[in-house]
Amino acid sequence: MKINVASILALIGALIALIAVFMPWMAVGAGYFKVSVTGWGFITDNAGAAATAFATIVLVVTIIALLFAILSALDVKLADKKVVGIIMVLLGIVIAAMTYLAVFDQYAAVNNLIHDTSMLSYGIGMFMGIIGGVLVMVAGILGVTGIAGDE
Repeated sequence: MKINVASILALIGALIALIAVFMPWMAVGAGYFKVSVTGWGFITDNAGAAATAFATIVLVVTIIALLFAILSALDVKLADKKVVGIIMVLLGIVIAAMTYLAVFDQYAAVNNLIHDTSMLSYGIGMFMGIIGGVLVMVAGILGVTGIAGDE
């Protein structure tokens, strides 16, 4: 059985990014009184047009990256490996960038309301989303360059 390192890396990255959607992306409050907002909360709780759009894009692109990673790991011939690699690089960039932009948008909006950045903090979900996107991007780069060949 052939093991493609890039496919496994893309699978891990896409799973981390998918889990990140349901983890806290930011928290507002101080001390014991903190309210955490997840990426899913951005989508369902009407967090604002930009944050809702960014979080929805993260979810959809993560699911697409996960499908590409699963099919690639199962050795299904989608297209040329370089084409799939380029697509994975683009998907990884979109996942990481949109995760950050969604949190940044809400951070700025809440900061305009309370004017106290000490009450705002980033959640683990944002970092997981960025890490997952970077892993998908690195897997795409490995797929394009052919460094992570089959063993």
